[in-house]
Amino acid sequence: MVKIYADVMLAKLARWLRLAGIRAVNVPYEDDTRILLLVGKEKAVLLTSDEQLFLRARKQKTEVLLVPEAGIEYQLAFVSEVMGVRIRKNPAEVCPVCGSGLVKLGKNMAVKMVPLQARSHYRAFYFCKYCRKAYWHGSHWKEIGKRLAKAGRMRISKRDLTSGSLPRPRLR
Repeated sequence: MVKIYADVMLAKLARWLRLAGIRAVNVPYEDDTRILLLVGKEKAVLLTSDEQLFLRARKQKTEVLLVPEAGIEYQLAFVSEVMGVRIRKNPAEVCPVCGSGLVKLGKNMAVKMVPLQARSHYRAFYFCKYCRKAYWHGSHWKEIGKRLAKAGRMRISKRDLTSGSLPRPRLR
């Protein structure tokens, strides 16, 4: 499986990729040199919308994909199409912040961590041990599913992949 790293400009896309079942890591640096060192060392693909960083990465023979600035559904479909990865129809049960698996919360822990209103409407709650955040399948979960399904149905045309109106996607 290809390791995917997203720069700071694409942190939101990395969260959505994780929810789509695609392992993506946020690069913890803003400095281009440190980003390129990390991605090169990890033998990963860098996702960026920064044209200067893209050009530096290509010059250094680092695998890089220039992602167009667009809506999240389009960006998901774009990455899926270019990299040949599938988008899940339902959100993956992972922490969108760090990508760790979620564990089911018992009732006693849910009382401590989940707002009363959510506890009164939903029965199943999940917890990320690393980020210490609680999650549940509320209306936001359904909306995430709809957006992932939309992205999964999108097809990026050859014209969009090569037109002058969008940065041309390229993997080294």
